Amino acid sequence: MLAVVLGLSVLIGVSLGLFGGGGSILTVPILVYVAGLDAKQAIAGSLFVVGVTSAVGAVSYARAGRVRWRTGLLFGAAGMAGAYGGGRVGQYVPGSWLLAGFAVMMLATAVGMLRGRPAATGTAAAPGPQRLRAPVVRVLAQGTVVGLVAGLVGAGGGFLVVPALVLLGGLPMSTAVGTSLVVIALQSAAGFAGHLHSVSIDWPLLLAVTAAAIAGGVIGGRLAGRIAPAALRRAFGWFVLAMAAVVVTGQAPAGARLPVLAASAGLGLAAIPVLRARRSRAHLAGASLETPDQEVGSMVREIDLAGFAAAHADSGYVVDVRECGEYLAGHVPGAKLIPLSGVPARLGELPTDRPVYVICASGNRSRTATAWMRAAGIDAYSVAGGTGGWARLGRPVVPGPRENAA
Repeated sequence: MLAVVLGLSVLIGVSLGLFGGGGSILTVPILVYVAGLDAKQAIAGSLFVVGVTSAVGAVSYARAGRVRWRTGLLFGAAGMAGAYGGGRVGQYVPGSWLLAGFAVMMLATAVGMLRGRPAATGTAAAPGPQRLRAPVVRVLAQGTVVGLVAGLVGAGGGFLVVPALVLLGGLPMSTAVGTSLVVIALQSAAGFAGHLHSVSIDWPLLLAVTAAAIAGGVIGGRLAGRIAPAALRRAFGWFVLAMAAVVVTGQAPAGARLPVLAASAGLGLAAIPVLRARRSRAHLAGASLETPDQEVGSMVREIDLAGFAAAHADSGYVVDVRECGEYLAGHVPGAKLIPLSGVPARLGELPTDRPVYVICASGNRSRTATAWMRAAGIDAYSVAGGTGGWARLGRPVVPGPRENAA
């Protein structure tokens, strides 16, 4: 049984490495239904496992410069206060209630992942420097609430933190994921401390699960950017939805478990056409921020750096889909800034009578943007290697000016 627990624990780290969240969503069911811990022990244990795994995972993001320390420490400090309070309150709440609350968080997480990020509407403005500093009061308030929820039920941190960092702090997704790992580590430590007053800890089991999760985090970090995020997110969402049904059924009275399971399955099946219709409407509107993996693979056309250099010398039209801060730090001469999130709303601004060369830091974001452009009839090509490869070849990279933004 221990081998099964450890094998499943690898998925905890994979989730954190890929999404910046989801660790507790997996940890609590594993500890309750596979390892046999009671609800309060599992919630406390999940905070320890996810906290340590997040701290280790944050190291690689920090080395790559993808952690916004000021925002992360502010959010994390507020989250620590909320998480510690949630941990202390949790000792007075029945375990069945905590698992019910955990199931609600699972359902919210699953729905959020299945829906994807909201589509861009209207004219998307490039995020200016003023968005790079998050509003302190809002960050502290939301950090406290997120920490309270995470400390109480042992879940909800990562998938609440990442959207908050993107919306409040204006962080690009990769930086938001890295910063969220710092936040999760801080608030998980505080929440775990809050639970220690009332819960006994099975340290050998917990340390073994943590080691397996850390190994999974390494795997998840290496997979990030190599697996189509839209398909992966939807698959994970359905998995979490199924796990939520198991948790809800387990908390129902013995005589009502079969009807509850049937009702949960019915709701899941009913959600399929609704979600498909939503994605279809977004696709027809040309404003979807999620491109299915099979579409990306079939629609992307790439050009190597040598070919791009020749096209660039011939006055090619170049679009840089990185964030504003990245662009201002250095970009290919003549490149026009359209951040990835703004591409769907601005497809009509791009030329259709000549090739468009799309570039980002390494090639991942440019592939997504290229797929959207080609779907709109634009002859777009993703530049393999991105600005990083361009600079390594000794090609010119210039800072600013903002006027080059399209």
